[in-house]
Amino acid sequence: MTAAQRIAALDSLPAIDLVAFAEGTLRALVDIMNNETTLLRAGRLREATALTADKTRLAQDYVSYSRAIQRELPRLNREAP
Repeated sequence: MTAAQRIAALDSLPAIDLVAFAEGTLRALVDIMNNETTLLRAGRLREATALTADKTRLAQDYVSYSRAIQRELPRLNREAP
């Protein structure tokens, strides 16, 4: 799937789904960052480092959802004020 196709797919999601995906992704990102912080404070660097790939994917997903929400804000306000 090309970047343009991914953007089009996000922009065509129903408002409730787009917002739910963004919220769920943000919650998961916060959880993994809290877990990572806890591990780092405990000196468990290897375990914290193992979270990097998931954290990066979640951050990228969240940015994509956030940008889609920004692009589609007028429609989202109409569909789910």
